[in-house]
Amino acid sequence: MSLVEVVLKVLFRWAHVVAAAVTIGGVFYMRIVLPIVLRALPDPAQRTAVFLRCRRVFKMAIHTCILLLLASGVYNTIQNWGTYVQNRALMHGLWGMHLLLGLAAMGVALWLLGPTEPPPAHAKWSAVNLGLLLVIVALAGALKGARESAATTKAANDARGAAAPVAAPTTAPTTAPVQ
Repeated sequence: MSLVEVVLKVLFRWAHVVAAAVTIGGVFYMRIVLPIVLRALPDPAQRTAVFLRCRRVFKMAIHTCILLLLASGVYNTIQNWGTYVQNRALMHGLWGMHLLLGLAAMGVALWLLGPTEPPPAHAKWSAVNLGLLLVIVALAGALKGARESAATTKAANDARGAAAPVAAPTTAPTTAPVQ
């Protein structure tokens, strides 16, 4: 692997992790922290003005994060696809759910932040989106673990000179049954 490939791999992984962290932190702030802070303001008009201003800044951050997540996600998928095919059932399941829930979370965020005024059920849907984001992180961790396990198995097979992956131990009896 060349130096450029290594730098790109690190850069795109970094972009993906940072964009995910900013997104989750931002959703947490907008759904949990900001409503508590706004209660301290006595004037309802001031509360609304502060909320809408924070929401606008959050919207710009989320749009940037979505772009980074999509670009880095495509790059990371292409780079890791060779590993994903080593255990298709597990890795495609994890990757597919990570992708689908990620796109769903992006869709919810864009729907909530699209209009100038938030939809009536924005608090409920923000909480749903926060939960989705946390599940997505869990899937990403499981997928990373599965990739590392596959890489370790491949390295062990390569070291042995094996042409095929090491077979899992069987539970079949080693002797013929007594009659």
